[in-house]
Amino acid sequence: MSDLIGNQSEHPLHEELPIPEPCICGYDRRGLSKLAACPECGEFDEPRDPPALWSMAIGFTWLAIVLASLDSVLAVCILVLNLQRPEGTDEFATLVPIGCWFYAVLPIAGLALLLVIASVMSKKIGAKDPAFKKTLSMACTAMFGPPLFFFFLVLLWATIGFR
Repeated sequence: MSDLIGNQSEHPLHEELPIPEPCICGYDRRGLSKLAACPECGEFDEPRDPPALWSMAIGFTWLAIVLASLDSVLAVCILVLNLQRPEGTDEFATLVPIGCWFYAVLPIAGLALLLVIASVMSKKIGAKDPAFKKTLSMACTAMFGPPLFFFFLVLLWATIGFR
């Protein structure tokens, strides 16, 4: 008889069901199917972990920021080396940071920007979320910051004087 009943803790009817997290609006989702929309706000039960799309957006944004920073350091180094050359400036060397930005930073920053926008459109993150605003501004900075920085470097170079 004990073989038929078995241990009650191993029986599937005695398993404890996990208590679902409340909805983002605060509604208690207990009793609702995972596929059911919240009756208060209409959102679906999604995991609280950052979705893969949003995680990729953050990763590509940071990669673009790092590459843009390295490209800007390269531009400053080329400017300083060009100003110290006794035989004059190397105009081709001044194009290297712009090429790096165009072929490396711009595509990655553009992809990051698209992923950030896609995350909001697919409702993986809210447009009013501070993390969205921060990541969007970082992606825009990586995309448009280096050309502005290079422009100001060229202006600085012009005011110091070409050799």
